[in-house]
Amino acid sequence: MVGRFIGAYLLRVFSPGKILSTVACAVAALLVIAANISGAVSGRSLLAIGLFNSIMLPTLLSPAGEGLGDRAAEGSGIICVAIVGGTVGPLSTGYGPDVLGLKPRSWSRGSVTAASPVSGSTPAVPGATRSDRRL
Repeated sequence: MVGRFIGAYLLRVFSPGKILSTVACAVAALLVIAANISGAVSGRSLLAIGLFNSIMLPTLLSPAGEGLGDRAAEGSGIICVAIVGGTVGPLSTGYGPDVLGLKPRSWSRGSVTAASPVSGSTPAVPGATRSDRRL
């Protein structure tokens, strides 16, 4: 809620475009920090991303409905579907492989290669030998 109150105040002082671009740049910087630094700094930067997201969402949604006129109800319905899709999509993407029993693979160098039976390259499955491959 803190981010929503800060965002409401900032929207009275600055234009929504300036706020949105500033907040998006801040989120990008925080993502770089979180990806390259470990420990408490990384965790705090991820929490700060949530603060900036709470400012960005209403700033994005209010201009999305402008100029729709008689079709405003349809436009807001599409926005709601997009929000739900952004929530359900990643959940189902992660749940599906879990139900199927797929194991996570390491994408480190050498764990997955483009092996062909003709080229004689290493097997595509880590720990497998050439005799394990089927032609």
